[in-house]
Amino acid sequence: MMHLSASCTALPELATSPTEAPIISEVSTGELDLSVSPAIFVRTVVLQCTKAITGSISGEELISGASKRVMHESYFLKYRNEHLEAYTHDKVNAVQNNDVERLRALLSSGHLMQASNRFGESILHTSCRRGLTDVVGFFLNEARVSPRVRDDMGRTPMHDACWLSGPPNHDIMKMLIGAAPEMLLSRDKRGHSPFDYARREYWPNWVAFLNEHRQFIVSSLVSSCLEGSHLLCPKVDTTNNGGLRIVG
Repeated sequence: MMHLSASCTALPELATSPTEAPIISEVSTGELDLSVSPAIFVRTVVLQCTKAITGSISGEELISGASKRVMHESYFLKYRNEHLEAYTHDKVNAVQNNDVERLRALLSSGHLMQASNRFGESILHTSCRRGLTDVVGFFLNEARVSPRVRDDMGRTPMHDACWLSGPPNHDIMKMLIGAAPEMLLSRDKRGHSPFDYARREYWPNWVAFLNEHRQFIVSSLVSSCLEGSHLLCPKVDTTNNGGLRIVG
């Protein structure tokens, strides 16, 4: 197991305070405002969702349910000793070198890929922050690593995907949304959501991505709720001619 002398999960200096989206009841008919913060826009996307996607679940209910789920103690994985012991030089070097084949060989040999250092930073965090699309895909799709993890400052892999120093990696973000859409509304210990970490020069890029993937985002939130594995979801009836109807 690797031991580090200082935390490598120190948070960046963010230019803005945590953002809250204004309540929007109707879909805007104007041109897309690419100057808005993606942290606000992602909430707007959900608030503006149509019942053709959600059935009878409103955007407000989706946001409320997802926000409560990520705050529930059962949502995030609790690290155990085996996860800390799995954080080895071999795996870290493979991630840093973008060496999926080495990671695949380690997995085939029985090595655990759900690995974190003592500060709670997993190798999935590192992969997202470095923009390593193939490595992230390997962890989520082959190694079945849970993305529902936090470092000691409350930051998720989605926070790190937004903190990427280079241009936004849409493929990584889409994988994370598909695997754990509620993390879009998670907050770290300073109250910042993932897109609060996005660099201002990349706001237009992220807003365009979120706008293009409106249906995917909302459908992922609805599907996650309906799986029944999460707590605090609106109760829904799926027998209403293929639609959704809140029953309690």
